[in-house]
Amino acid sequence: MATTTETTRQRVPASERRDALVEAAIHEFAQTGYHGTPVDRIARQVGVAQPYVFSLFGSKRELFLQAVERCFQHVGDLLADAAASFDPAATT
Repeated sequence: MATTTETTRQRVPASERRDALVEAAIHEFAQTGYHGTPVDRIARQVGVAQPYVFSLFGSKRELFLQAVERCFQHVGDLLADAAASFDPAATT
């Protein structure tokens, strides 16, 4: 008797997909720049179709701006962590 295993797809919330797409966009834009990065390549990295990316972001430019904003957040967090752990007495 053969048994079949059904694979059920779990729906990923749009907020998680947006986050994954922004992270993939950061990587891709860093590698090949804005003009050298097709949105389809970013979509494939996350496992979604290109039209879905546009439904979440509206345009490639908006995705790029979200990626830049995320990078600013990362840099700001790093600077805040460095400032919090800075000991001025250790430098004199």
